[in-house]
Amino acid sequence: MHTEHRSVTFIISSHVKQSRPGRKPLKVVLSEYEPEASLCVHKTLLRYLDMASTLSGQCTKLFVSFVKPHGPVSKDTSARSIKTVMAASGINVKKFSAHSTRAASTSAALASKVPVNDIIRAVGWKSAKTFAAYYNKPIEKDKFIFAGGVLAGCNSS
Repeated sequence: MHTEHRSVTFIISSHVKQSRPGRKPLKVVLSEYEPEASLCVHKTLLRYLDMASTLSGQCTKLFVSFVKPHGPVSKDTSARSIKTVMAASGINVKKFSAHSTRAASTSAALASKVPVNDIIRAVGWKSAKTFAAYYNKPIEKDKFIFAGGVLAGCNSS
């Protein structure tokens, strides 16, 4: 993790699901979102890091339990946390799992007219075939329109 004034960059060099031999490490950049501080993942991450720094001790993992002994959280804990946020956002968690966030975000990006090439580059896929076959899911228009309106309202203030 590299922290800069207006962004945080993660270089993920260990093997992840979409890793292929000979590929360069995955780079994830979380930049400041100026239009609305409450939606800024950069500021939220910095606040979390500040809070977690008092708990983590020798732990080098990003996500640390707020329950003693404050070790790294498990995959199950992460999945439960994601599903809790999904449910609070009005997503049917009986139909969608924590793993669904990848399909939901890329499908919503496509519905918002983000070019497919930009989507596959952002998520590290080699071709649009992977997106078309596994991740391009129908978006519930009424919820998508609502969410888009909320975010658009945040940008206009």
